[in-house]
Amino acid sequence: PDWDAACNQVNDNEYYQLDAKLDWQVSENVTFTSVTGGAKLDHVGITDWQLLGTESRPDDVESEVFYQELQFNIGLANGRIDLVTGLNYFYEDASSAGVTLNRRGTSTFVFTPAMGTIAAMGVGFAGDPMFPALPANSDRGIFTSGDSIIEQESNSLGWFNSATWHATDKLNLTVGARLAHDKKDYKQERFATTGDAFTPAPGTTSTVGTTHDSWTEVDWRGTPDFPLTDGLMGNA
Repeated sequence: PDWDAACNQVNDNEYYQLDAKLDWQVSENVTFTSVTGGAKLDHVGITDWQLLGTESRPDDVESEVFYQELQFNIGLANGRIDLVTGLNYFYEDASSAGVTLNRRGTSTFVFTPAMGTIAAMGVGFAGDPMFPALPANSDRGIFTSGDSIIEQESNSLGWFNSATWHATDKLNLTVGARLAHDKKDYKQERFATTGDAFTPAPGTTSTVGTTHDSWTEVDWRGTPDFPLTDGLMGNA
Protein backbone atom coordinates (compact mmCIF):
# COMPACT_ATOMS: atom_id res chain seq x y z
CA PRO A 1 0.00 0.00 0.00
CA ASP A 2 2.91 2.38 0.56
CA TRP A 3 5.36 1.10 -2.02
CA ASP A 4 7.98 3.66 -2.91
CA ALA A 5 11.74 3.90 -3.37
CA ALA A 6 12.32 3.28 0.35
CA CYS A 7 10.83 -0.22 -0.08
CA ASN A 8 12.98 -1.26 -3.05
CA GLN A 9 14.77 -4.56 -2.51
CA VAL A 10 18.49 -4.84 -3.29
CA ASN A 11 20.62 -7.96 -3.65
CA ASP A 12 24.01 -7.15 -5.17
CA ASN A 13 26.65 -9.91 -5.09
CA GLU A 14 30.16 -10.25 -6.46
CA TYR A 15 31.69 -13.72 -6.16
CA TYR A 16 35.11 -14.88 -7.31
CA GLN A 17 36.58 -18.37 -7.13
CA LEU A 18 39.88 -19.78 -8.33
CA ASP A 19 40.91 -23.44 -8.15
CA ALA A 20 44.07 -25.31 -9.13
CA LYS A 21 44.22 -29.10 -9.40
CA LEU A 22 47.39 -31.19 -9.71
CA ASP A 23 47.37 -34.93 -10.50
CA TRP A 24 50.57 -37.00 -10.23
CA GLN A 25 50.87 -40.70 -11.07
CA VAL A 26 53.40 -41.61 -8.37
CA SER A 27 53.52 -45.28 -9.36
CA GLU A 28 51.36 -47.85 -11.08
CA ASN A 29 49.12 -48.17 -8.02
CA VAL A 30 49.46 -44.76 -6.36
CA THR A 31 48.00 -41.44 -7.51
CA PHE A 32 48.48 -38.11 -5.73
CA THR A 33 46.01 -35.22 -6.13
CA SER A 34 46.26 -31.67 -4.81
CA VAL A 35 43.40 -29.18 -4.93
CA THR A 36 44.04 -25.57 -3.91
CA GLY A 37 41.42 -22.88 -4.04
CA GLY A 38 40.19 -19.55 -2.83
CA ALA A 39 36.95 -17.60 -2.97
CA LYS A 40 35.75 -14.09 -2.19
CA LEU A 41 32.20 -12.82 -1.68
CA ASP A 42 30.99 -9.21 -1.44
CA HIS A 43 27.28 -8.81 -0.77
CA VAL A 44 25.14 -5.72 -0.25
CA GLY A 45 21.41 -6.03 0.21
CA ILE A 46 18.25 -4.46 1.60
CA THR A 47 15.43 -6.70 2.80
CA ASP A 48 11.93 -5.45 3.65
CA TRP A 49 11.61 -8.00 6.44
CA GLN A 50 7.86 -7.76 7.03
CA LEU A 51 6.95 -7.13 3.37
CA LEU A 52 4.92 -4.07 4.42
CA GLY A 53 7.52 -1.35 4.17
CA THR A 54 7.63 -1.20 7.96
CA GLU A 55 10.97 -2.88 8.65
CA SER A 56 14.05 -2.61 6.47
CA ARG A 57 17.30 -4.49 7.11
CA PRO A 58 20.23 -3.22 5.04
CA ASP A 59 23.17 -5.62 5.30
CA ASP A 60 26.74 -5.85 4.07
CA VAL A 61 28.57 -9.21 4.02
CA GLU A 62 32.20 -9.95 3.11
CA SER A 63 33.84 -13.38 3.06
CA GLU A 64 37.28 -14.66 2.07
CA VAL A 65 37.94 -18.41 1.88
CA PHE A 66 41.03 -20.57 1.35
CA TYR A 67 41.03 -24.36 1.11
CA GLN A 68 43.57 -27.09 0.41
CA GLU A 69 43.21 -30.83 -0.05
CA LEU A 70 45.96 -33.44 -0.43
CA GLN A 71 44.79 -36.90 -1.45
CA PHE A 72 46.40 -40.27 -2.15
CA ASN A 73 44.56 -43.01 -4.05
CA ILE A 74 46.20 -46.39 -3.59
CA GLY A 75 45.35 -49.71 -5.17
CA LEU A 76 46.07 -52.84 -3.12
CA ALA A 77 45.67 -56.61 -3.47
CA ASN A 78 45.81 -56.57 -7.25
CA GLY A 79 43.01 -54.03 -7.47
CA ARG A 80 40.66 -55.74 -5.01
CA ILE A 81 41.06 -52.89 -2.47
CA ASP A 82 41.00 -49.13 -3.16
CA LEU A 83 42.38 -46.93 -0.39
CA VAL A 84 41.87 -43.17 -0.21
CA THR A 85 43.67 -41.10 2.42
CA GLY A 86 44.54 -37.46 2.81
CA LEU A 87 44.23 -34.11 4.54
CA ASN A 88 42.04 -31.10 3.92
CA TYR A 89 42.12 -27.59 5.36
CA PHE A 90 39.50 -24.83 5.26
CA TYR A 91 39.79 -21.19 6.38
CA GLU A 92 37.23 -18.39 6.26
CA ASP A 93 37.39 -14.76 7.38
CA ALA A 94 33.88 -13.28 7.28
CA SER A 95 32.19 -10.12 8.48
CA SER A 96 28.67 -8.74 8.29
CA ALA A 97 27.20 -5.38 9.17
CA GLY A 98 23.47 -4.94 9.60
CA VAL A 99 21.00 -2.27 10.59
CA THR A 100 17.31 -2.73 11.37
CA LEU A 101 15.16 0.28 10.48
CA ASN A 102 11.56 0.41 11.64
CA ARG A 103 8.69 2.78 11.02
CA ARG A 104 5.56 3.28 13.13
CA GLY A 105 2.73 4.30 10.85
CA THR A 106 2.57 5.20 7.18
CA SER A 107 0.24 7.25 5.06
CA THR A 108 -2.11 4.27 4.77
CA PHE A 109 -1.72 2.61 8.17
CA VAL A 110 -1.71 5.57 10.53
CA PHE A 111 -0.23 5.23 13.99
CA THR A 112 -2.71 6.77 16.46
CA PRO A 113 -1.51 6.26 20.04
CA ALA A 114 -4.59 6.11 22.20
CA MET A 115 -4.40 5.00 25.82
CA GLY A 116 -5.50 1.39 26.20
CA THR A 117 -5.79 0.28 22.59
CA ILE A 118 -2.13 0.91 21.81
CA ALA A 119 -1.10 -0.48 25.19
CA ALA A 120 -2.90 -3.72 24.38
CA MET A 121 -1.06 -3.93 21.07
CA GLY A 122 2.25 -3.55 22.86
CA VAL A 123 3.52 -0.78 20.60
CA GLY A 124 3.57 2.07 23.08
CA PHE A 125 1.14 4.53 24.60
CA ALA A 126 1.04 7.84 26.40
CA GLY A 127 3.75 7.92 29.05
CA ASP A 128 5.90 5.30 27.31
CA PRO A 129 9.43 6.80 26.97
CA MET A 130 10.09 4.74 23.85
CA PHE A 131 6.90 5.79 22.05
CA PRO A 132 5.56 8.95 23.64
CA ALA A 133 2.05 10.14 22.81
CA LEU A 134 1.61 11.92 19.49
CA PRO A 135 -1.38 13.62 17.94
CA ALA A 136 -3.78 11.43 15.99
CA ASN A 137 -2.68 10.51 12.46
CA SER A 138 0.97 11.29 13.24
CA ASP A 139 3.84 9.44 11.60
CA ARG A 140 6.45 8.00 13.97
CA GLY A 141 9.02 8.18 11.25
CA ILE A 142 11.96 5.82 10.87
CA PHE A 143 13.99 4.70 13.88
CA THR A 144 16.80 2.19 14.42
CA SER A 145 16.16 -0.94 16.45
CA GLY A 146 19.41 -2.76 15.72
CA ASP A 147 22.91 -1.82 14.59
CA SER A 148 25.78 -4.28 14.85
CA ILE A 149 28.90 -5.69 13.18
CA ILE A 150 29.81 -9.37 13.38
CA GLU A 151 33.26 -10.81 12.60
CA GLN A 152 34.01 -14.54 12.39
CA GLU A 153 37.17 -16.52 11.71
CA SER A 154 36.92 -20.26 11.08
CA ASN A 155 39.61 -22.92 10.74
CA SER A 156 38.99 -26.60 9.98
CA LEU A 157 41.53 -29.38 9.53
CA GLY A 158 40.50 -32.89 8.53
CA TRP A 159 42.19 -36.26 8.08
CA PHE A 160 40.18 -38.76 6.06
CA ASN A 161 40.60 -42.45 5.25
CA SER A 162 38.38 -44.70 3.18
CA ALA A 163 38.83 -48.25 1.92
CA THR A 164 36.66 -50.10 -0.59
CA TRP A 165 36.88 -53.87 -0.87
CA HIS A 166 35.60 -55.32 -4.14
CA ALA A 167 34.43 -58.52 -2.47
CA THR A 168 32.81 -59.92 -5.61
CA ASP A 169 31.76 -58.69 -9.00
CA LYS A 170 28.39 -57.90 -7.43
CA LEU A 171 29.37 -56.55 -4.01
CA ASN A 172 31.59 -53.73 -2.74
CA LEU A 173 32.15 -52.92 0.95
CA THR A 174 33.38 -49.46 1.96
CA VAL A 175 34.51 -48.37 5.43
CA GLY A 176 35.97 -45.03 6.37
CA ALA A 177 36.59 -42.43 9.06
CA ARG A 178 37.29 -38.70 9.14
CA LEU A 179 38.93 -36.91 12.05
CA ALA A 180 38.17 -33.18 12.07
CA HIS A 181 39.39 -30.37 14.31
CA ASP A 182 37.55 -27.04 14.08
CA LYS A 183 38.17 -23.68 15.68
CA LYS A 184 36.04 -20.54 15.51
CA ASP A 185 36.52 -16.99 16.83
CA TYR A 186 33.47 -14.73 17.04
CA LYS A 187 33.14 -11.01 17.74
CA GLN A 188 30.04 -8.81 17.78
CA GLU A 189 30.01 -5.04 18.22
CA ARG A 190 26.67 -3.38 18.93
CA PHE A 191 26.02 0.33 18.63
CA ALA A 192 23.51 2.61 20.33
CA THR A 193 19.96 2.54 18.94
CA THR A 194 16.76 4.42 19.72
CA GLY A 195 14.04 1.89 19.02
CA ASP A 196 15.06 -0.70 21.60
CA ALA A 197 16.70 1.88 23.84
CA PHE A 198 20.07 0.14 23.73
CA THR A 199 22.84 2.32 25.16
CA PRO A 200 26.51 1.24 25.48
CA ALA A 201 28.33 1.61 28.77
CA PRO A 202 29.12 5.20 29.77
CA GLY A 203 32.19 6.56 28.00
CA THR A 204 31.94 4.07 25.13
CA THR A 205 30.35 4.23 21.70
CA SER A 206 29.64 0.51 21.41
CA THR A 207 29.50 -2.76 23.33
CA VAL A 208 31.79 -5.58 22.19
CA GLY A 209 31.30 -9.25 22.92
CA THR A 210 33.78 -11.98 21.92
CA THR A 211 33.88 -15.74 22.21
CA HIS A 212 35.82 -18.65 20.76
CA ASP A 213 35.64 -22.41 20.79
CA SER A 214 37.28 -25.47 19.28
CA TRP A 215 36.15 -29.07 18.98
CA THR A 216 37.22 -32.41 17.55
CA GLU A 217 34.88 -34.94 15.97
CA VAL A 218 35.19 -38.32 14.27
CA ASP A 219 32.74 -39.32 11.52
CA TRP A 220 32.41 -42.98 10.54
CA ARG A 221 31.13 -44.60 7.38
CA GLY A 222 30.19 -48.14 6.41
CA THR A 223 28.51 -48.82 3.06
CA PRO A 224 27.78 -51.97 1.06
CA ASP A 225 26.88 -51.38 -2.58
CA PHE A 226 25.92 -53.75 -5.37
CA PRO A 227 25.28 -53.19 -9.08
CA LEU A 228 21.76 -54.09 -10.14
CA THR A 229 22.19 -53.35 -13.83
CA ASP A 230 24.83 -51.63 -15.96
CA GLY A 231 23.36 -48.25 -15.05
CA LEU A 232 21.83 -48.87 -11.62
CA MET A 233 23.48 -49.45 -8.25
CA GLY A 234 22.02 -50.04 -4.81
CA ASN A 235 23.61 -49.26 -1.44
CA ALA A 236 22.79 -49.26 2.24
